[in-house]
Amino acid sequence: MKKLIYLFAFIIAISTNSLQAKTFFSDTLKYKYQTFEKHSKNCVKIDSICAVFKVKYPVFENAEFNATIQKEMLKIFQENNQDVQKLKSLEEASKVFLGEYDQGINEQLKDGTELNPIPWTMETTTQVAKQKGKYIMISIFTDWFTGGAHPVGMNYNLAYEAQTLKRIALKDIFKQGYEPRLLKMAETIFRKQESLKLSDKLDESNGYFFENGKFKLNDNFIITDKSIDFFYNVYEIKPYAAGPTLLSIPLSLIKPLLK
Repeated sequence: MKKLIYLFAFIIAISTNSLQAKTFFSDTLKYKYQTFEKHSKNCVKIDSICAVFKVKYPVFENAEFNATIQKEMLKIFQENNQDVQKLKSLEEASKVFLGEYDQGINEQLKDGTELNPIPWTMETTTQVAKQKGKYIMISIFTDWFTGGAHPVGMNYNLAYEAQTLKRIALKDIFKQGYEPRLLKMAETIFRKQESLKLSDKLDESNGYFFENGKFKLNDNFIITDKSIDFFYNVYEIKPYAAGPTLLSIPLSLIKPLLK
């Protein structure tokens, strides 16, 4: 189930099952939001106890960019779920998710056990966070519940170069040799907002999951007009109860490092 969950956190595809006709205009690309929604077949009570798969996402007039986004999302999914069959569309993804729910209901009915179905939800909202200047920022918000101890929400950010529409990484934004200085600035800000001393270890003894207790920046970032923001999802560097972590580094501090 954990591997299945990651799929819906990342997958984006173009679907004809759409709502919303509003089109947004921007500096470089035009797009409109569409919504794909499916419900499980074995709903015990319609619109009450069942499974819902819902994805809202932008569709650009630039078909190549749509394909690029889908390819990037599926590539990330495959890297984390190598033994899971590759899915090509939201339709296929919804069938897998809803099929697991229906299978659980059918097994309860077959075994003659007391039917106690728990509603499942898988909702993803993909949006254009920023489209101005050099970069296009795509943010993906996911919220799911599959009968566990609590629902889980995740936030993923993707950066693209506006002219080429290619995915960019930190090395594409900063000058060569930027790593030590950026990391030092980021860790200083992180320790300050976490109320940590320089001597405090970033390991499980203090409630952190950094590998070998060493601070590290991830690739889940977004560039704003005033800062570059790194987002750590739940379970990534802290326990679920601690929630997600936003680390914002002012552009004024890192301006000398930028290309």
